[in-house]
Amino acid sequence: MINKEKCLSEIKLDNKTNEPIVILTKYGEIIEKQLKWLCEKYEYIKIPTYVIMPDHIHFIIKIFRDLKYESTKKVNPLAELMGALKSTSSKFIHFEGKENFTWQRNYFHNIIRSESMYNKIVYYIRQNPYNWMYWFKKC
Repeated sequence: MINKEKCLSEIKLDNKTNEPIVILTKYGEIIEKQLKWLCEKYEYIKIPTYVIMPDHIHFIIKIFRDLKYESTKKVNPLAELMGALKSTSSKFIHFEGKENFTWQRNYFHNIIRSESMYNKIVYYIRQNPYNWMYWFKKC
């Protein structure tokens, strides 16, 4: 998001487990719904892990490039998939009353080339709420 407004979720400490939990706002729920929609619309992708932070999201998107599939249907590039996610979620968030919601222009991506790299990125995504709690408590 451009203005880094913390409108997508809230991260709280669970009193029972002492673990951070992510509580989605209605805007975060829209993004979660659109992540699922993306996987339904484009059957050649999967999103195995994600986290919706208060002012940004992290996720892994797997694009399955089967030569047999590619010969019959177009496999959209990552930029088009991200555009679909951003435009549809923005539209629904605006409908919910957050008219000034905007995504940052670009996105950061890595091509995962090994199982080891995949595991490190999954760990990073899952640790994000912990890191947020650590830095939030320090401020």
